[in-house]
Formats: sequence, C-alpha cells, structure tokens
Amino acid sequence: MIYGYLGYCTLHSRLTFEDDTCSHYTPIRFDAEYYWCLTCRMRLTREEALEHASRGHRVYKSAYVDPDIREEIYDAF
Repeated sequence: MIYGYLGYCTLHSRLTFEDDTCSHYTPIRFDAEYYWCLTCRMRLTREEALEHASRGHRVYKSAYVDPDIREEIYDAF
C-alpha cells in the first residue's frame, strides 16, 4: 500500500492519513528549509512553499529526502 501523506498526531499518539486529521492541528509556520506540497507532490524551498500555500495548496514541513535513495531501490527484473 502506498500513502501519499502520512502524519503523526502528538496529542493522540497516532498516525494520521490524508483523509484523517488531528484535533491538535496548528497552522504551518514557514521557518524550515524544505517543505512538501501534497497537491503537487513535490519538494519545495521556503520561497516556493509560500507561493504554493498562497494558491491554496496543501503544504507541509518536509522531512529530509535522501537524493541517493534511488541507489537503494532494486529493480524487479
């Protein structure tokens, strides 16, 4: 199963999914280096995140994404 969005609710100590929310939600503060736009499914810089959020996109703080992860993925052939 592939999840396009996976979060963690610290108030209830449980995972949240795209259609599930946390009652402990607070609006995003743009104070990190990288972000993730769930609408576009792409990694953004702070400036790009501000622009995407202004267009109503779902923008989240992003965890580090290793650019060399593709080297760890093995072909099925």
